[in-house]
Amino acid sequence: MSEYRQSPTSGQWTILATERSRRPEDFVLPDEGNPRRGVPAHSDSCPFCRGGDVDRAVPSVERPGKDGLWAVRVVPNRYAYVGASEPPRGLPRGKFAAAVGYGHADVVVESPRHDWNPALASDEELAGVVLAWRDRFRQLQKDPAVKVVNVFRNHGPRAGASLLHPHSQIVATSVVPPHISDQVRRAEEHWKAKGSCVYCDALAEELAQRERIVAEEGDFVVWCPFASRTPFETRVQSRRHEALFGDATDAECAEFARAMGAALRALHAALGDPDYNVILRSACLDQAGAPFYHWYAVIIPKLSRAAGMEIGTGIYVNSVAPEAAAKTLRGALGL
Repeated sequence: MSEYRQSPTSGQWTILATERSRRPEDFVLPDEGNPRRGVPAHSDSCPFCRGGDVDRAVPSVERPGKDGLWAVRVVPNRYAYVGASEPPRGLPRGKFAAAVGYGHADVVVESPRHDWNPALASDEELAGVVLAWRDRFRQLQKDPAVKVVNVFRNHGPRAGASLLHPHSQIVATSVVPPHISDQVRRAEEHWKAKGSCVYCDALAEELAQRERIVAEEGDFVVWCPFASRTPFETRVQSRRHEALFGDATDAECAEFARAMGAALRALHAALGDPDYNVILRSACLDQAGAPFYHWYAVIIPKLSRAAGMEIGTGIYVNSVAPEAAAKTLRGALGL
């Protein structure tokens, strides 16, 4: 029997199609089909092995490594789709809305090693990446034209990564898209109606039921959400309410990194290093301290594709129950 499930935070519906259920091993990519098998520690042709655009790197964000080398480096994206060369302003396009593509686009080169994988990294290495995200986020907050800072990681070609070298991206925009503003509005409505944060409430219910919890690291919890839209969708969120990622302390970043590491290790062990997206959700910059929004990260393994149902209705069909996914991931961690 299939089941409709609604996300308490986004309001989106998912169809859990248990009759189409698949086993975890059905999603494992064969060794010969995984482009990350046999990747060398260094590639002469890779710009990130050379440190990216070193002359334009952000020195105040760079994390030092051993023997005087860098461990994490933030550089401008050479193929950025937004830029700060022109001031933000509207563009006349008749009755259509348009504006200069103002913003900032950075690449976070996560390691000098071409074969580095966050799922196999140490807590210290992952904390260095998270701190670089946080520090650059704080810098971008100072630009009064920036409204939203989006931190994300594309792992593998199915997730949109065009280079094998481990990297993530930070893009700041001067517009707030409906995809974000709708979530914020829904969260604010919940707070006004119930006097509580919908994200805190959802996590509290997950912890009460405990069917979909994968791991806990300090204040941070890893789980497969009740209304997961795709197989093995995984969320990482703190019990401590905080709206803006830029407000995270060093200690919180370290805990977040450990929780992310646990989630990525579990997915790697259970599914054979799948392609995935990591998206860090944070409040808009003018909502620092908001009681209704809560920053978190979501990991979406690229195990299925949106088709006619998803595109036509926005309702995703998930063939793996999040309860089963969480059990598999716990097992992969030996829990």
